[in-house]
Amino acid sequence: MKAGTLNKLVERLTFHKHPDSDYLNAFLMTYRSFCTPKQLLDLLILRFDTPLPINCLQEDLQRFKEQRLTPIRLRVANVLKNWIDKFFQDFMEDRSLVASFLQFIKLKTDVDSVIEKTLDQVGLFSFSFNFFSLFLFFTR
Repeated sequence: MKAGTLNKLVERLTFHKHPDSDYLNAFLMTYRSFCTPKQLLDLLILRFDTPLPINCLQEDLQRFKEQRLTPIRLRVANVLKNWIDKFFQDFMEDRSLVASFLQFIKLKTDVDSVIEKTLDQVGLFSFSFNFFSLFLFFTR
C-alpha cells in the first residue's frame, strides 16, 4: 500500500478478513506523519462502533456480527494493545488521549458484556487498568 485516505488506512488496519501484522507495525511507526494520536484513537473508536445494517433479516444480522463486526472489534482492540505496548510515549505525552482511551474502555465494558469479552480476548480490558495505574505513577 502506498497511499490512501486516513479513513481507508484505518479500515485496512482493522480489516475484518485477516490481520496484517506487517502493516500494523508500519502504520504505528509512521502514522504521526499524517495524523495526530487523538485523530487515530477517534477513528479506531468509530471503527469499533461500526453500525449494524438496517432492515435486514435476523440471520443476516447474525452473520454480519459474526463475520464482520466481531473481527473488526478484535482488530481494533489488537491495534490499541500494540499501540500502547510499543508506543507508550504517545500516551505519556497526552493526558487527554489517556482519558479518551479509558473512557472508551469504560463505556464499552459498561454497555455490553460481549464487547467486554471482545476486549478481554486480546487482553485489552485488564491491560487498560494496568496501563492507567502506570500512567498515574509516571505522571505524578
